[in-house]
Amino acid sequence: MTKDALTHSIERVDLPALVCELWPESGARPGRAGVCRAVWRGDTHPSLSLFQARGMWFWKDHGSGESGNAFHLLLRAGMSKEEAAELLKARAGEVALPEAYFRQAERDASFAAKRGGVGQTRLVALPEGQTRLEAALLSGRPPAEHPRRGAGAASPDDPLLGQSPDGPVHQTDDPLSGQTADAAVHQRAPGLTPEERRALEEAQRRLDEAAIAGRGITLEQARRVGLGKSCQGDLVIPILGPSGEPQAVKTRLLAPGAGYRYRYLTPGRGAPPWYSPGFGQHPERAVLVMEGELNAITSWFALEEKLDVIGMPGVEGRVPWESLAGRRVYLYADEDERGRTALERWLQAASRDTSFAARRGGEHLAARAADVATLEPLGGGLDACEWAHAQGQESLKVRLLTLMEGACRCSPDGEAAHQAPHRQDEDWPPKRGAVSPFLDTEGANADRIVQHFGADLAHVEGQGWLVWAGTHWERSDAVALEIMQRLPQLVLQEALQAGEAGETEKSQKLFKWAQKSDRLSTVRNSVVMASWALRVREWELDARTDELPLENGVLNLESLTLGPHRKLAWHTHVLPHPYDPYAECPRWERFLEEVLPDENLRRYVQKAVGYSLLGDNREHVIFLCYGSGANGKSVFLEVLSWLFGPYAHRADPELLLQRNSDRHPTEIAAMRGKRLVVMQEVDPEGIWRSALLKSMSGDNTLTARKIRENPITFTVTWKVWIAANHLPRSRDHSEAFWRRIKLIPFNVTIPPERRDRTLPWKLREESVGLLAWAVQGLRMYYQEGLQEPEAIAQANRAYREREDQVGRFLKERCQLGGGRTASSALYAAYQEWALEEGERMLSQKAFVAELEQRGLERKRLAEGIFFLGMELPTERKSSTSD
Repeated sequence: MTKDALTHSIERVDLPALVCELWPESGARPGRAGVCRAVWRGDTHPSLSLFQARGMWFWKDHGSGESGNAFHLLLRAGMSKEEAAELLKARAGEVALPEAYFRQAERDASFAAKRGGVGQTRLVALPEGQTRLEAALLSGRPPAEHPRRGAGAASPDDPLLGQSPDGPVHQTDDPLSGQTADAAVHQRAPGLTPEERRALEEAQRRLDEAAIAGRGITLEQARRVGLGKSCQGDLVIPILGPSGEPQAVKTRLLAPGAGYRYRYLTPGRGAPPWYSPGFGQHPERAVLVMEGELNAITSWFALEEKLDVIGMPGVEGRVPWESLAGRRVYLYADEDERGRTALERWLQAASRDTSFAARRGGEHLAARAADVATLEPLGGGLDACEWAHAQGQESLKVRLLTLMEGACRCSPDGEAAHQAPHRQDEDWPPKRGAVSPFLDTEGANADRIVQHFGADLAHVEGQGWLVWAGTHWERSDAVALEIMQRLPQLVLQEALQAGEAGETEKSQKLFKWAQKSDRLSTVRNSVVMASWALRVREWELDARTDELPLENGVLNLESLTLGPHRKLAWHTHVLPHPYDPYAECPRWERFLEEVLPDENLRRYVQKAVGYSLLGDNREHVIFLCYGSGANGKSVFLEVLSWLFGPYAHRADPELLLQRNSDRHPTEIAAMRGKRLVVMQEVDPEGIWRSALLKSMSGDNTLTARKIRENPITFTVTWKVWIAANHLPRSRDHSEAFWRRIKLIPFNVTIPPERRDRTLPWKLREESVGLLAWAVQGLRMYYQEGLQEPEAIAQANRAYREREDQVGRFLKERCQLGGGRTASSALYAAYQEWALEEGERMLSQKAFVAELEQRGLERKRLAEGIFFLGMELPTERKSSTSD
């Protein structure tokens, strides 16, 4: 191969796709730059950067300090020059890839061993239009595998597909037929292709009891999660994503080859985790992360679908920590070396992600992401499937719940952490009589729950349990149930105390009841009865809109004084910042001076932010930050959203614009109880939904509902802040609409050399000073009111005049006060004016409606329809000459 041809191949190769194909566990993504793992040197953390320069892919290994192009990477990975050149030549289309792979793999068995595999390259000839998954499932034979995955070598006339070597030959990792590897990589879409989906459906129809033997689930359950069976009898497992759609397919082989029991049938998709159906629909639930997709499936059914479950594909799987923030997470791995390794890597990843959250979003995000617990092994060397198969799903459920009860909670660094419950002397729960006069009933257990745990628990009908966190109430059914699962120990303790007191009969009675209280049905019924005594009404939650819960107390927004946290205030959010009235934020103030040089405008903005802390909408305004790009308005609103924390909500900017279909009311339901609603970059071609804008900037009530929930009615508590490079159009010219718009001009453009992309994170470091600045703005608002400066008044006038095209037409082309003008002539004159001005033309019906809205009289006369009290200048001249 000449140097020019090799260079040509290097320039054409998609390096991320090549790395993904050779080492699927590396984390590389076809066609996308990023950082992945250098698997060939045992890299356990991403340290290999893949990037493009001058249209060609390069790499840099931060672990070894080496760098180069695709050819150099293959050499560093252990290939010979001949191997690397032949592989690149094949990918560039110079020769058939299967021949190169097959010839080299046969000649040098170390080719696979250097990549961690034990088998050889398996290459096949695929029928025209048939994918690897479809061929494998329909023929009953395993699909062709990359050397990394193992499998025996196959000749070109392999009976897998029943085709002679003359048929079209394809790279076995390519699910698209008739294309080069690079072309196929770029055309892969998320999820399954139509051909793969049809093949999977065929396998699902083939599923029977024999395929799931020993899995601990029923045939009906297996069908619910989409399991299938190949013609050869292998169990086919669709890897469901968070949305419930298959994102990959793997198979559990009846006859493992070369040490591999599992094999992916959808190449190029990586090794994604399996998500239980409905994942994320109940964020208050705990999450069980389990090694092995089949173990996860069995555990999900055993736990009666009351927890979200994630099945990890062995050691190489990555737990999606970014989607688990704020949830209780239980980690379970098998009782072997691979299981221990997987558990260690999961905790290391949690530590890295938590540290990143702390740097990017504050320590409160790290704390939310740190609620992790590890489970002890089931015992007996059994995994979840084997346990359920031997002892039943009910036994597996009891065992898992017991392990969760005694789970060791871990801090972000993986060390054990024990959190003592917060206690506070307050009139909660309310004083009442006992539910039951007996000792061994579910009502008596309810009394025990209230007595021992009631001070930190409350129940909202239709929403679930609240747990007191010391500063506010957190919604968490999982934590509440975790606390109440200590019920059997309480009964057992009473039995021991009765025995010590010589009350033998009572002690024996309680011993028997302690055993019954360890049943899930008993605990569930006891919890239901306890919820009656600990109930709180939904409308009581977050009703104190004149207060703002902070890290170090509750700020009274009327007196601006700091008080203690109180349970009966029923706050369900807390700002993760302490209040210090003397704190400063010099970097923030310099930023505002740069982007808003007008001192009066800065003072208005500070008062507006302070006013936004309030839980009412007494001013009936929205704040519209306007200006071309690179002027700081997006940074301003980003920092503002971060400052307001859980009291801020990012809404779709299209929400306030007209569209062909109504939006789901859940978008408005999500704003309930918020203080700040931020929308970024509205569509310049959009038109305001004036009715909704007025409702969302008023102090009236709105009715909305969440998905699959009943409608709820609540009061507007938020202030709307919008960032826009271009202003939407308005068809509402009423005073009620325009007095709500407060246009804040950001007219300064920051030059490229002075733009700091890390500025938002630098500004967040002044969180305490930012909060003090906002509270000072509220104090100024109380003293002065908003009092918009001239800059805002002028910007509002210009915006209103721009949108009032009919008013401009009347001013420029008509004379009011006398005469009459034919409606058709008036509209023709308006059309001519709109074309000259480049305005979007109104229909005649809309134009007439605009005129009548301004009080112009429209009357039908013998000569036609006229508008009275106005004339066009041309008509006036004509009548004068006559």
